[in-house]
Amino acid sequence: MSELRADPRVSSADFESSAARRRRTLATYTGPRKVGPDSRREFIRFRRAGYLARISGEPTNRQRLLVDQLIDNEWETHLCDHRAALAMAKLAAAEDPAAKREVNKDVKFERTMAERYRHMRLLLERDFAAATKRPTALPAGKGKPGPVQTTLEEQLALLPQRDGSGE
Repeated sequence: MSELRADPRVSSADFESSAARRRRTLATYTGPRKVGPDSRREFIRFRRAGYLARISGEPTNRQRLLVDQLIDNEWETHLCDHRAALAMAKLAAAEDPAAKREVNKDVKFERTMAERYRHMRLLLERDFAAATKRPTALPAGKGKPGPVQTTLEEQLALLPQRDGSGE
């Protein structure tokens, strides 16, 4: 009887489900290394899949809008960081003091813009968390008992008893 041997050409990733592969890929994706239309498409695809995975059920229009805003915001942050890195390389290569001052302004501007985008992302994340929060309904009879509610007529009937008059 022949023994079964592991085929070196077949890896365990070949037997991995597409959902598991997508989760693993989403967990390891850190962002674009280059800036261009192809990397932007890949970035949008990964980010949208990540945000939509956080939504249970079909996303509402508000959730879709927030996802698009979050993705655009993150992409702009990456662009600002990329442009700041390019400007830093120019700054290191520049020898003329006037050119260095001009490039330094560009670096400061791009860093400031990136910081503003990061702040906007925090606000958008807060809105997204509020939009994806699932409503929690208390089961019947399990909630905290509140004060006994009386009608206006019952309150008016109790007024004479409080005053001490017998009417």
